[in-house]
Amino acid sequence: PLKAAILVPQAQISDRAQLRYGNLGNLQKAMSERLGFIMRNQAKASFPNVHANERLDIEQSLVDIRGYRLPSWLSEITDSQYVLLPEIIDISTDPIEASMFGLWDSYPQRQFQLRLSLYHGISGEQIWSEYYNSPALWEFEKQITVPAHSNRFWASSYGKNIDSVLMQASEDIDNVLNCRPLLGQIVSRQNNRVIINLGRNNGIKVGDSFQLVLQQNLPDRLDNMRAVAGKSRATIKIDQVTQESATAVLEGANAA
Repeated sequence: PLKAAILVPQAQISDRAQLRYGNLGNLQKAMSERLGFIMRNQAKASFPNVHANERLDIEQSLVDIRGYRLPSWLSEITDSQYVLLPEIIDISTDPIEASMFGLWDSYPQRQFQLRLSLYHGISGEQIWSEYYNSPALWEFEKQITVPAHSNRFWASSYGKNIDSVLMQASEDIDNVLNCRPLLGQIVSRQNNRVIINLGRNNGIKVGDSFQLVLQQNLPDRLDNMRAVAGKSRATIKIDQVTQESATAVLEGANAA
């Protein structure tokens, strides 16, 4: 089966102050790496291109830059077909009552609210967004430091809860992509030969045939560029494949 590459940058967080409880300062990076790990092992319609050190400005990502929407620009430089933006909305801890001896009666409940938004790499449009809300027990003492990359964190009730949310998200993304054709891009052409940014990682094999789609970027009424696709009669046949790209021959008299 063909698989789309999904760029996964560092997760954003709405309120950084919430990271102080448990000293979870590296949670955003760990969250993206964990999501990538789960997608790599579970997803059937995609594979992750994790850039957990790279931060994206959510607001800026929807703004056109030099006529290009940021998701489409990012997907081109990373050879990804989609961009997935994770946003941590709430990881606050509910206050718990102390007993008459000043001891904690139980572990507090900690929120976990996550929004994932998927953008198409060619058009830059958001094609899917989902909000997940799944609080869980925070079974650590109040002042303790719990590194977000540690096994101790991911083996806890709270870490396992996040894992179950990310597994559900990976399944949801699969369901979205199962209904969509895989679109790669021609990155180079010489005479009747082309190189496309799809390869063995995407499930491409020698002998595969693809239809060429012609893309036009047209300005809308607000002068934002919109990608419009039009089918052509030309097809290409893959004759060489590497992990991330493939070489193909244009077929048909008018293909060039």
